[in-house]
Amino acid sequence: MTTVRDALVQLKALLMTATAAGQPALAAGYVMPDDYAVLPSALTLPFLVVGELYNTPNDWSRKASGLAVHKWRAEGLVCTAQGPLLSLNADTATAMLKTRNWARALAAVLWANQSLNGTAQIIGEPAGEMRRLFQYGIGHVFLDPANQYWGLRLELPIQQTHAQGMDA
Repeated sequence: MTTVRDALVQLKALLMTATAAGQPALAAGYVMPDDYAVLPSALTLPFLVVGELYNTPNDWSRKASGLAVHKWRAEGLVCTAQGPLLSLNADTATAMLKTRNWARALAAVLWANQSLNGTAQIIGEPAGEMRRLFQYGIGHVFLDPANQYWGLRLELPIQQTHAQGMDA
């Protein structure tokens, strides 16, 4: 049975292969909270952090007798520049440009492997007649009060199917 951690490890591995046009390659990637102890005090930019998205509704559903579906959300943070960015100036504009093309690069590797190397049934979610892969935002990324960055944050719906003992 694959776990949330298995999917996060594969998500990190896939996203680490993303290359954004005009941007440097990701220097490192971390699965949180598993990698917290190995997180260096000085992080090299750009870097990636993935984890389970907290404080959001997730779903366990019965698909058939003995088969359950777990729908949950992963979070990915691509930190591209030191923050916080407090005023608009040349340095801020340069930092803001470092997020350009990352959403497309992440989408390319995820569309190409929608099972996260077999650890998920599928990623993304129905959105009308289409399938939404992920939602993202560009802005400040806060790891903790001392570690503030500028970058991209994505939310990725993940669906896993599990054999589940059931009794009526």
